[in-house]
Amino acid sequence: MYYNGNMRWAKSFTVAAVAVKLALPAYGASALWILPPTGWLDWGLRWLGTMALILWCGLGCAWHDVGWIWRKPWLSLCAVAGTLSITKLPARPVTGGVSADAILWALLGLWFGRMALAAWRGRRCPNGAVDLAFPLRHGTYVVVQGGSTKAVNYHHPHPLQTYALDVVKVNRWGVRCRGFLPAPLERYFIFGDPVYSPCAGQVVQAEGNAEDTPLPHSDPVQPAGNHLVIRADGVRVWLAHLKRGSLRVQVGDWVEPGQLVGEVGHTGNSTEPHLHVHAEVYRDDLQRHVGVPVRFDGEFLVRNAVVHRAPCDASIFF
Repeated sequence: MYYNGNMRWAKSFTVAAVAVKLALPAYGASALWILPPTGWLDWGLRWLGTMALILWCGLGCAWHDVGWIWRKPWLSLCAVAGTLSITKLPARPVTGGVSADAILWALLGLWFGRMALAAWRGRRCPNGAVDLAFPLRHGTYVVVQGGSTKAVNYHHPHPLQTYALDVVKVNRWGVRCRGFLPAPLERYFIFGDPVYSPCAGQVVQAEGNAEDTPLPHSDPVQPAGNHLVIRADGVRVWLAHLKRGSLRVQVGDWVEPGQLVGEVGHTGNSTEPHLHVHAEVYRDDLQRHVGVPVRFDGEFLVRNAVVHRAPCDASIFF
């Protein structure tokens, strides 16, 4: 989502996104308690719809704006609370008509279930993945966009960025900035974070003069902003939205895995400071480059995957 320089729209969209993830599951669970069921079938349809909604919120929604640590506890609480409403039903099965509310929840359940299934499929790593080292090393990072379907990866429809990742840095509470969608870039924890080469190869593109733009502005004319492209064994690896003046290498340089190459910024067509990574190869049959899946340290990272990188800790959670 790009905000076209409108901070009011940016904040309104963020509030709506947070409300979907927090309020909708809570409403579904509470409705199971508040609205008296006409029978077991009525309750079952509403329960299935609520569980499908909760499942979609967990698999398909990005939780970097709420705080990644709250995703599983909050959704688990809503799921358990909704399920316990079965205690309102009599011990003996009751047959009765199905309410309009139950029919609505059943239809919503089909819709949310379909989206949750698409998000689940996005967790599968296709064949032909490229193995890279994770390019960030100083803290906890959350994948905002990533996976093999559009349900979990905004970039998926783009032929070159089909398996691209967008990564932000979070604090101990799982949030990625100080304040509510602040304009100063320094309030985003990933801004200025060192970026390291994810592979051994030669730098074939290097752009480092684009301005870092304050939120909610972006630069659609230069979508990648400041960026590096490293060619390694026929694969071109992109690191985009880098900070102005931070590049440590230039075209023609050979880089090794773990070599410092730049810093995260907010340049190009970007909603907020983050690191964009994708890999592409040239397909002779198509006569063009196409995106290829990427594994970082052996893991195919998808939306909401959490990567811990610290001197004494290196782990990945989903």
